This record gives sequence, structure tokens and C-alpha cells, in this order.
Amino acid sequence: MCYLPREIQLDETALEEKLLYARRGGYCFELNGLFERALRDIGFNVRSLLGRVILSHPASLPPRTHRLLLVDVEDEQWIADVGFGGQTLTAPLRLQAEIAQQTPHGEYRLMQEGSTWILQFRHHEHWQSMYCFDLGVQQQSDHVMGNFWSAHWPQSHFRHHLLMCRHLPDGGKLTLTNFHFTRYHQGHAVDQVNVPDVPSLYQLLQQQFWSRRK
Repeated sequence: MCYLPREIQLDETALEEKLLYARRGGYCFELNGLFERALRDIGFNVRSLLGRVILSHPASLPPRTHRLLLVDVEDEQWIADVGFGGQTLTAPLRLQAEIAQQTPHGEYRLMQEGSTWILQFRHHEHWQSMYCFDLGVQQQSDHVMGNFWSAHWPQSHFRHHLLMCRHLPDGGKLTLTNFHFTRYHQGHAVDQVNVPDVPSLYQLLQQQFWSRRK
């Protein structure tokens, strides 16, 4: 994800064109927006929630700028999220507190403080908080506002960094932060490369992330 000086549209046609046909990737408001529609189209009862990202600033209370999904499956509620970069969930989580849940790409748990839920992932021997959220009903206008803030706030990291992640079938993942490429296996960095220039970066994108320009 890297914000370019053009509007990020959240309507269904724009999401299909960008993510499915142009294969350009996106961030939570786009990825989880399209995923919500897909789940609903195949029969799930699903709705979007908005969370506060506390990964980098746990002591503060940032705005609601992360879109995630609440899915009803029979008598249970599950969290699904395909838009959180390197820590993106690759399996849904039961909405159940203080239970470690294993996914193909790591271990997660949900903690609860009153009406607030906190999603955490295991980082070696410690639990790291990712974001907090509640189950309040959100409107499309709430997503539009969060999307606008994330794309236009001068200090938003999306405005200053090139960010990409690809999760691999073997449990590994590839990440790119600006010109720094990392390959992970079982939660550990096994290969790191500082990309020297833009042509090399473009070649890496084609080889490692299956990107293509429209």
C-alpha cells in the first residue's frame, strides 16, 4: 500500500476494478470492503467494524481507521480481517476472550475490557496488541471518513511509505517497506535485501509479489 495523489474510492465497482481486474492491491477499507461483499454474496451474515490501531502507539487513543469484519456462523461470531499488512489474519478468529487461536501464519488472541476487544498476536514469547474495537454498528459514511483520514492526514504512514505483504502457503511471508525487502519463515526473518534503485524495485515486485501494471 502506498497512497498516490488520487482519491481512494470505496464503491463496489471501484473495488472490483482495482483489486480484481487491475490487481493493484489496497488497504483495509478496500480489501475488507470487497471481502465483506464476497462473504455476503455466498450467504454469510457479515458487517464491518471499525478499530483503532494501537500497534505503534499503545498509550494513545488514535481514531478509528481500521476496517475489519464480524461474521455470524450459526450461533457463533467470528472476526475476519484481510487488510492488516504483515499481521493480516489468514484464518478467522472466534470472538472469544483470552483463548490463543492458531492460524497458518501465527498465533492470535482476543482480550476484552468492557465493551472493547483487543486483538493481539504472539511475537516470540510476548503478546503484541494490534488494534482495539467494539461491536457498534458502523455506517458507510464512517468508513468513508476513516478512509479519508488515512489517505489525507499529513502524518499518515500510508502517505510516506511503500508497504506490501504477501503471505505464502507454507506459513511464510514476504514484506516490503519502502526499499527494504524481507522474507519470513516461522515468524523469523530469513532473508533481507535493501533494494538499490527503482528499476530493481520494479523487478522485485514482479518476481516476488506477482504485481503487474495495468
